[in-house]
Amino acid sequence: MPIKSSPSPWIARRVPRENASLRLFCFPHAGAGSVIFKDWYADFPAHVEVCAIEPPGRLARRSEPLIRTMSEFAAALEVALDPYLDMPFAFFGYSLGAVMAFECARAIRRHKKIEPTHLLVAAAKAPQLPRRLAPISHEPEPVFVRELERRYGPFETMIKAEPEMFGMILDIMRVDLGMLEGYRYQAEPGFDCPILAIGGTDDVSVVSGDLEGWREQTCRAFRTQLLPGGHFFLRAHGKQLRDLVRNEIQPVRPAEMSAPAT
Repeated sequence: MPIKSSPSPWIARRVPRENASLRLFCFPHAGAGSVIFKDWYADFPAHVEVCAIEPPGRLARRSEPLIRTMSEFAAALEVALDPYLDMPFAFFGYSLGAVMAFECARAIRRHKKIEPTHLLVAAAKAPQLPRRLAPISHEPEPVFVRELERRYGPFETMIKAEPEMFGMILDIMRVDLGMLEGYRYQAEPGFDCPILAIGGTDDVSVVSGDLEGWREQTCRAFRTQLLPGGHFFLRAHGKQLRDLVRNEIQPVRPAEMSAPAT
């Protein structure tokens, strides 16, 4: 189905599918953009159109100011997604992207009375749970980098070998983590759609109880699934993650529409 307005800078749609009956919006982790989903487009059936979210400050949007609060992010993205909500849609978010997806879905539900068909979250604690990790976004660079690697695993050698690239990523991560550190959950009814919470077996920053907490955010089916690896299990096990997401949303058929909020 064609988009009625000009393409949005928020959406990286490398392979638009004219006969799609479901859009899968993918939200990146802190410090990243739509490029982390570059392998997703070919791994989904013809009726699923993968739409990766490109937040300001990344790649083609690097000249735009970064968004610093979750409420501002959700409000801006809600407006940007409006032309893309003319068919059923699912949300997938990774780490910070899971909270972004969650809050954007709630904003859409409040204002448009529609919900995703599925909410899929990876490497993220449930939003209502208290923070276990101390804030680090304002720490000096050596401390900031050391704590990032302790929590989430080492940066890739190739990235650290390029000081300009590494500095740019750290700047984005400071703002992104500051957004998460400043986030304050507000209670609302659970979603009327299934939630799948995915974690890494060796992730020290998101433990099983953090994933299980997502159960409170749905009135429908809920389950957790663990994949091998630490916080960034999508790097070594991306194909397994894509297969899991694809199988979860596969039951959606062309005639199905998003369930209205109750």
